[in-house]
Amino acid sequence: MLVGAGVAFAVSLPLTILGYLFTEFGLGPHAAHVTAPVVHAWFGGAAYLTLICLLSAAAATILRSQVLSLTLLLVLFSVGSQALAQIPGARSLMRFLPDLAGARGMAVRPGSADALSPGIGLLVMASWVTMVLIAAFVVIRRRDA
Repeated sequence: MLVGAGVAFAVSLPLTILGYLFTEFGLGPHAAHVTAPVVHAWFGGAAYLTLICLLSAAAATILRSQVLSLTLLLVLFSVGSQALAQIPGARSLMRFLPDLAGARGMAVRPGSADALSPGIGLLVMASWVTMVLIAAFVVIRRRDA
């Protein structure tokens, strides 16, 4: 898993930077300048993609099916937050979901008053990934022991 995380970070960092630069080129005169928060967002984006890679690998290990784990993660990352937004009491907890917390790692500007900072958002995402990796380790130890 560590090798996969290293490869994911090595691939995602230049792609994050290139994606930003192509977007800025497309914006033309409305483009922003590269500043320190933007550079932090590049590394936050690479860290976010690396954490998603680890989460996907751990989920595939637990479920023993790449298709099932991708389906689960697509639902979690695309529908989960939107569905929870419709529940009145869940809005305050939504910021701790892995997709929203990890996405804060790419933030250049501060969000609302209750939004997580980029560093805390990535730590929350990393804690989700750590829990799923521990579960994958336990499942492998029991299943393949």
